[in-house]
Amino acid sequence: MSETNTKQYKRVSEFYDEKTLFITGAAGFLGSVLLEVLLRCLPGIKNIFILLRSKKGVLPNERKKLIFQKRVFCKLLEENPNAPEKVIVVEGDISEPNLGMSDEDFIKVTNEATIIFHVAATISFIKPLRYIAVHNCVGVKNVIELGRKMKNLEALVYTSTAYSNSNRSLIEEIIYRLPWNGERFLKALESDLNNEFEKLAADCKPKWPNSYTFSKCLSENIIADMASDLPVIIIRPSVIATIWKSPLQGYVEEGSGVVDLPLGIGKGFIRVLVADMNSRFDLVPVDIVANVHVAAAWSVATERLPSLSIINCTGGPWNVTFELFSKTLKEMAFKQLIPKSFQMPSIVFVNNAYLYKLLALYEHYLPAYVFDAILYLKGSKFRLVKLYKFLDGLVDQLIFFLRNEIDFKQENYIALAEQMDPRDKEIFSMYRDDIDIVKMFDEIPNANPYFDWKVTDKLTPKERRELVIKRTLAAHLVKGVTLILLGYILYKCLYLIFTLIF
Repeated sequence: MSETNTKQYKRVSEFYDEKTLFITGAAGFLGSVLLEVLLRCLPGIKNIFILLRSKKGVLPNERKKLIFQKRVFCKLLEENPNAPEKVIVVEGDISEPNLGMSDEDFIKVTNEATIIFHVAATISFIKPLRYIAVHNCVGVKNVIELGRKMKNLEALVYTSTAYSNSNRSLIEEIIYRLPWNGERFLKALESDLNNEFEKLAADCKPKWPNSYTFSKCLSENIIADMASDLPVIIIRPSVIATIWKSPLQGYVEEGSGVVDLPLGIGKGFIRVLVADMNSRFDLVPVDIVANVHVAAAWSVATERLPSLSIINCTGGPWNVTFELFSKTLKEMAFKQLIPKSFQMPSIVFVNNAYLYKLLALYEHYLPAYVFDAILYLKGSKFRLVKLYKFLDGLVDQLIFFLRNEIDFKQENYIALAEQMDPRDKEIFSMYRDDIDIVKMFDEIPNANPYFDWKVTDKLTPKERRELVIKRTLAAHLVKGVTLILLGYILYKCLYLIFTLIF
């Protein structure tokens, strides 16, 4: 855009008037919150295309209905029941050429949309590198090609992760270059000959803690190599937490990493974990991340921040230690027991992998084998041991993040916030100084459907608490009896040795 066309947009709201947007990943946690913020706070937006594919037999248009059934949209729908009419479903898949869109949809999107929010990604710490790269890295290439074919691309906002370069202790707001350009990786990925892609990835040093973080670093490199002449900005959020302010304080979706771990602890399923109690757990509220996306598109489109700027969207002055995190979590769970809890919550953090395995054997597997045996006798399937084995595989992938701290530079984050009009700062808040983790967690039971006893549990809270207490006592009994038996066996062994010697 020319200088005269860009600098006139002093306010974020002015910039978005009559704009048509294109969003990938709108069905996810961040994508849904971003969609809600755009529709509620920027009523001047003309239309929003959302890319959806069929999933588990649910067609894209049905998935749109499910998105707007989320609690996070309640405020929007109360104020503007017709808001969903602005959202147009485009069937497709980011891993396919032209994002898998039909010719008709592709022409419509490239003619009408001017802003891209590429939020979609495969977030997995355990899937194979090639699988993750096909979805994340090839997806980025396809989105860049879409941007090039747009008649009037004003901004392409890419959602990366603050841990895309987690093989470093200090991460600045720059793209850290790999030994080879992104196109070479993409060609190797497409050729599938002699595992060339895996060999190239293995030669990149220092090592990344998992395939997901490497795929995000590679995606950033692909953008640098293939989109340097486009108005692109990259957002790197850290661990995305609950909504802090608006529209629904405490809202967070089940299935996101920051939920699954606390739920596992709160339900009494996870009782021991590898982590440094004094390490910081870098959380950033999801509404702040969404606000940063909205402001970033405005900033790069109006050339306030240059193209290919990076924004480290992390906790900054506000972050918590694992000690405070676990303490707050346990207090929340005791105040209001989570439906379908297994045992009363209790968690021990250890900073040694071998000690973790020993304690996990005692706290997790010992009761699990006993409970599974009881289930077997009742004619049910084994499940607890299988779940704990899955947990151990996940812990192996997470152990780096649970035991290490990373520092982030945030000059661009601060600059973005300072550019905004005071009125926009109130609407799209990016400040984190007043965040209180206790208040955030206290609101979780009121904001989320998995705390609704009528929906998630056939038992009443009183009945569930009584059952959970019984299970907890039973688990303690199993562990206690085992300790007594081991103590007796040890005593007998020592007695025998003493007798033989003396």
